[in-house]
Parts: sequence; C-alpha cells; structure tokens
Amino acid sequence: MKSGFNILACCTLLLTGACAQMPDDVLQVSEKHRVMKVAQSRKVATPKKKEVLLAGAAALQDMGFTIDQSDPELGLVVGSKQRDATDGGQIALAVVGATLTTLLAGPAAGVNGFRYDDEQVVRASLIAGDGSDETDLRISVQRVVLDQRGKVSKAETIRDEELYTQFYETLGGSIPWEVTGG
Repeated sequence: MKSGFNILACCTLLLTGACAQMPDDVLQVSEKHRVMKVAQSRKVATPKKKEVLLAGAAALQDMGFTIDQSDPELGLVVGSKQRDATDGGQIALAVVGATLTTLLAGPAAGVNGFRYDDEQVVRASLIAGDGSDETDLRISVQRVVLDQRGKVSKAETIRDEELYTQFYETLGGSIPWEVTGG
C-alpha cells in the first residue's frame, strides 16, 4: 500500500511540474550576448569560403594556435594552445592554507586540501558561412584551466573584445578582401 502511495505522489509531482509556465523572455538574447556576437563576427567581401578559412587558420597560427581540426566543407577550423596558468598569489594562499591545515589536522589533510591553477588550454573555433557576395565569419575563444592535479578548475568563454579585434586585424592584413563589421 505504501509503494502505491509513493507512485501516486511521484505522478502528481510530475504532472504538476509539466503544467509550469515558461517565462515569455526565455528565448530572448541578452544585450551582453549581442555585444559579444558583434565582437566575434565579421563579413569578408568574397564568397570564397575555403580561402577565407585558410587565411583564418593562418591568422590563428600567427597568434600562436596549433590547428587541431579543419573542415572547409563545413566551414570550420579549430585551433588550440597551452599556456601557463599559475598565479603566485594563488599558490601562496594554497601553501599557507596547506601549512595551517597540516599543523591543525595532520599531514594528509594539509597536502590534499588545497588546489591552485597550473595550466590552461585555450581553444579557438572559427566558423565560416556561405553568402552570395561575402563570407560570414565568427570566432569564439574558450579556455579550460587545470589545477596542479589535472582537474578542471575553470571553463569559460573569453569575452575580451580586444582579442577578437586582434584576430580580425591579423586576418585583414593577410587577405586581399575587405573585412567589415564588428
């Protein structure tokens, strides 16, 4: 009898949740997202998508990225680079915290209790879309920071507009077509 009550209670909760209304603005794009899309996007005055992607891959390499994947038919280039992510202040706090914990709780607690950022992988994705007279281009850059144990500490999209401007300036300097937008 008790299991029948549990099943009835679960069904009631599921049906009640299914009746919940979705907010009207759930699919609205925020202003911050619009600004970032403008920074990441440009139009290149040529319909030659493959040539634009090759130039984009070269611009990424000029910025220190290694090309990991490329599919000109799909309009995609992905590159990455590894960088040091250590922060002296973060390491100092970890050492002080580990020392205090070791003194108070023992060696096992002190050594295992504190983490600090060690390295990061920066990944850039370049996407090109077909147009009749131009190629739409968008770049997005993310980073994944790993701690000293190799576990993910942070994963985020880089929102530095100057980085995207630098990419498009590098690209524009190496192609004969005009780069507009942004």
